[in-house]
Amino acid sequence: MRSFYRPALERHRRLIAEVEVGSREAASLPRDLLGLLAACADPAWGEDDDLGLRETIVTLNATLDTSSVILVQALAEAFTWLEDHPHDGALLADPDFLNRLVRETLRLHPTNTAFFRRVAEDVRLESGRSLRAGEMVAIRVGIASRDESVYGADANEFNPWRTVPPRAYDYGLAFGSGAHKCLGLPLIIGAGGRDGSHVHLLSMLFAHGIQLDPDRPPRRPSDLDRDMYESFPVLLRQTSGLVDELAGHQIAGP
Repeated sequence: MRSFYRPALERHRRLIAEVEVGSREAASLPRDLLGLLAACADPAWGEDDDLGLRETIVTLNATLDTSSVILVQALAEAFTWLEDHPHDGALLADPDFLNRLVRETLRLHPTNTAFFRRVAEDVRLESGRSLRAGEMVAIRVGIASRDESVYGADANEFNPWRTVPPRAYDYGLAFGSGAHKCLGLPLIIGAGGRDGSHVHLLSMLFAHGIQLDPDRPPRRPSDLDRDMYESFPVLLRQTSGLVDELAGHQIAGP
């Protein structure tokens, strides 16, 4: 907090103060989470450093850690799928196919293991199980997203061409549901006719000939119980222009 969060927050407050005295244009203010916190966009936030720090950590985790984990998992699943279905290699520039890859990856590899909720009042579930007010319950995301009654007998297998019943999410419960559904959903998988960030990233990587490094196989962590890779070495057959594409790439929001 002392080294990063607090100095950054104070800088945003100074910028806002400059706008208030007329020495800076409001349009030049950074449009980010710390800017909202510094401006007290929600009066309930006030001077609660703990809340601001928690929100910052959650945002960093969602935008960096979980996004990178899903991108690597999508590449791993795509490489394996194409080994058994080489004809789909012709679709690696097709946004619809890439979106299917991402959604099926999210279903099988959700970054959240469970969603926790406290029961507000006594309730009896459709299954017949009764919950009492005050109890804590956990929705096991990975298990729910592999429910064979919803996703079929091959629910534990990767299949980008999977069809699901109406009202079921083809990406499982990776983003949760209802009022607390993750705000990152449109960024990752797209919305309103626009493709998500991972479709664009996969498209660029495949266009530049990404492939596994035959001399250094992927490695999973041996001391961490998490569905992720510790190391995922890849090779690019064509690197010209990729850095510029990634640096200048912008994802249009919904």
